[in-house]
This record gives sequence, structure tokens and C-alpha cells, in this order.
Amino acid sequence: MGDCEESVLSKVTLVSGARGVVGYPLCEEFKRRGCHVVAVSRNACATEEGLKWDMEYEELTPIAAIESIDTMVHCAPIWLLPRHLQSLANLGLRRLIVFSSSSVLSKKNTQDPIEQELVRLLDEAERNTASQCDRLGIAFTIFRPSMIYGFGLDENVSRLARFISRWGIVVVAGNADGLRQPVHTLDLVDAIFKALDQAATYSNIYTLAGAETVTYRKMLSRIFEALNKPARVISLPVPVYRGVLRLAALTGRFAYTAEMADRMNSDLAYDNTPAITDFNYTPSTFLEQAERDLESLLV
Repeated sequence: MGDCEESVLSKVTLVSGARGVVGYPLCEEFKRRGCHVVAVSRNACATEEGLKWDMEYEELTPIAAIESIDTMVHCAPIWLLPRHLQSLANLGLRRLIVFSSSSVLSKKNTQDPIEQELVRLLDEAERNTASQCDRLGIAFTIFRPSMIYGFGLDENVSRLARFISRWGIVVVAGNADGLRQPVHTLDLVDAIFKALDQAATYSNIYTLAGAETVTYRKMLSRIFEALNKPARVISLPVPVYRGVLRLAALTGRFAYTAEMADRMNSDLAYDNTPAITDFNYTPSTFLEQAERDLESLLV
């Protein structure tokens, strides 16, 4: 789909979370295709293109002056959306793509209170979004991406790459053989454009993962390789690794959870078949263009 004149993309599209890991490249692609996109984010300022709208506290005032909104891609946290759906419908919203997270599946049985709250927020927001959209006549699609990475904007692969670039070594728990499917942000952008006009995607939820399944240890090795560094991955017994994390957490830089150690050996892999069938989802392999995604870290 390369042009916006004969599709839903010819109408006004609102992108929330426009400065995020998906929202930013999505807005750039909308502009490249000549589409009418209204970018909104919590931290936009007067010197930037786009509107400032903190969905957690503010109503629709910043965008109420827009004559109509036909389509929306919600890249901000999903739990911020339901309270605004009635107002958005009043502005003409009829097509919606919403980003949730595969964490609603992968952390479903977590024992950590913070992660339990995240799962509750995601699950409740998905259900509220679906029920309100059905009531308001909004055709919705929910995406649950796996580990997102790309352009240094993420806190997954890019965070690991920055750590490796600085220290040249990574310590893991046990064999670190849990499966992962990192998905590039551009694959998610492509999925949005493919799904927007596909009626088969209406009222459906899709988990979107990368094309390649690798173990956590292999993922680290590939990052080392992309950074032109020898792979130095040290394994510690899980109980010992937990102790190291507890000590590191005393620095105040992050909150320790036992799941951080356990999850390295848990499979977080998903089935892309429904997305492939319904809208020809075609993700790339992991770090397919490493020079693009890790350019600032390459030595």
C-alpha cells in the first residue's frame, strides 16, 4: 500500500505515543507516504511538529480543534485509551489499531506484585477497549508485540547492546536457554499499514513476534557479533545470579525481581500464523540490519 488516496489512509489519522519506539517511525512513514497524520505525545513541545496531550490527565482539549479524526493508531500505554474512546468517537473515529504487549501472556503467572499489576492493567484495558469499540461502532485491532527493538529507541535489545558496548561481558542465569523472538519496530509499522484496511483484522487480537526464534544466550551472542566484540557470556547458577541482582538493586538503579533470573530460562515465543494469514505479516530475522540498529555503538 503505497498511497493514501483510495484507502482509509487518505483520511485524518491520529497517532498517540508519537515519540516512542513504534510511534516515531510510524509517523515518519505516514509522512513519507503523503498521509495526513496528527502526531500527539505527552512530552511534545512548541518547537516540535505535533501536539502535546497527556492522556493520563487531560481530556481531548489539545485535539478538539481538529475537524475530524477517522483513524487512530494508539502507541501509548493501552490503559490510557479507554477513557477517551467516547470523545474520539464523537470526533468521527471509526478505525483503531491499539498496541498492548505480549507481557499480558508471558507474565500471566508472575509472583511479582509490580508485574501482576502490569498484567491486570493490560488485560483490563484490552477488554475495556474491545467492549467500548463494539458499543461505539469502532473497528478495532489489538497488537501484542514481543520484544521490540530498533534504532536505539527501545529498552530491550538496545539496552543490552549499550551494556555490552560498555562492559564487554554479560552474566546470565543458568543456561539462559529461554526462547525469544525480538521484533523490529519497522516490522510493526509495516503490520499497521497492512492491517488498516483488512476487515479480517477487525475485532481481533494478534501477537506479533519476529521471524526468528533464538535462545536468550544466542540473542546475546548475536548482539556481541553485531558489535564486533567477542562473545563473553558468563553463566551463574540461578540462586547465585539472584543474589547478584539483589546486591545490584541496592544501588537504586532498578527494582530486583526473582522473575528477572527465572525468565532467562523461560520460553517467550509466539505463533505469528494468524497475523500471516489475515494480513500477510512478514517480520524480519533478528538484527537483519545490525549496522542500522546499532550504528552508534559499532566500533
